[in-house]
Amino acid sequence: LAQLEGPSATYNIPMAVRLTGALDVAALEAALGDVVERHEVLRTVFPSVDGEPHQQVLPADSVKVPLAVAPYSGTGPRARRRPGVDLSGDPTFTELLTRVRERSLGAFAHQDVPFERLVEELAPSRSMARHPLFQVMLSLQNNAQAVLDLPGLDVRHVPGDDLAARYDLAFTLGERHDADGAPAGLHGTVTFARDLFDEATAERLAARLLAVLRTVLAEPGLPVARVEVLDDDERHRILTEWNATGHTVPDTTLTGLIEAQVARTPDAVALVDESAELTYAEMNARANRLARLLASRGVGAETAVALLMERSADVFVAPTSVWPSSRSTRRT
Repeated sequence: LAQLEGPSATYNIPMAVRLTGALDVAALEAALGDVVERHEVLRTVFPSVDGEPHQQVLPADSVKVPLAVAPYSGTGPRARRRPGVDLSGDPTFTELLTRVRERSLGAFAHQDVPFERLVEELAPSRSMARHPLFQVMLSLQNNAQAVLDLPGLDVRHVPGDDLAARYDLAFTLGERHDADGAPAGLHGTVTFARDLFDEATAERLAARLLAVLRTVLAEPGLPVARVEVLDDDERHRILTEWNATGHTVPDTTLTGLIEAQVARTPDAVALVDESAELTYAEMNARANRLARLLASRGVGAETAVALLMERSADVFVAPTSVWPSSRSTRRT
C-alpha cells in the first residue's frame, strides 16, 4: 500500500493504554513477540514482483518487535480528527433481514479464502480514489472487550485521535448494557472521507439511518420500499423547492429553438466530444447537409429514420437533421 499511495497511517489501528507502576519491559516485549508469532497476518507483507504485488508470510524468527519505552508524567493526552442485497419481490424488513443473514452465513463458509484470491477472481476495476470491493461498511462490535491485565500495573484505556477514513463511509456500532448486564441499546460512530462528505452531510446520513431503524423496529412487517428515508423538510425541498422549474416557453418547435440559438450565438461552442468541438454555426451546417441528403433519398413526413452510431457529437446532430427532413429541407 505504501508503494501505491506513499507512507500513510490509513491502515494502522492505533490503541493507547496508560500504565501506572513498574513495567517489566522484557516480559511485555516477549508477549508481543508471541502474539506476532501466533498470527500470520501480523507477519504478512506484499512485495512487488514484475510490477505485481504478492502475499508473503515472513518466518516468525525474522520478525522482531522492538519496544521503545520511556517514562512519562503529566496531565496526559488531550483531544484535538457487503455483498449486494436482494430486494426483489418488495420484501418486508423481516424478510430482508432473513436474506441478509443467509447471505452472510454463506459468506462465512468461505472465510478462509485469501483476500488476494477474492480480488483476483472478482477482478474489480481499480481506482486510487476508492476501495476496490466496497465503499460503505457497517460493523457491529459485540464481542467482549479485551482486558489487558499486567501484574503490578494499573491499566486504563486512553482515547486516541480520530482514525483515518479507510472507506467512503464506515458505521461502527457497539452494544450497551445496563448495570445488570441486560442489553440497553446501541451506540456508534460514523467515519467519513472528508474529500467526499462534510461534517453536516455525515450527520444527516447518521440521522437518516437512525430514522430508518426506528421505523423498522416499530413495524418490522413494513415493506422496505415504504420505509421513509427523507424527513418532511427534505421531501419538500426536493419535490417543491428544487422542482419549481415552471416558466413561460415560446410557442415554437424544437428546431425553431435551435435555429434561434444559432442566430444569437453562431460562434459559441455547442457540442464537445473526444475528437472535436462544434460551434452552433458548425453544428447547424452539418445538420443541414445531412437533412438535404435525407430529403434527396425520399425522407419526408411520417418517414421512420433509424440511427445507429457510436457516441460522438453526431449523436445530437443526426436527430436535428431528421426532424426538419420530415417536413422540408432546412435553409442554410
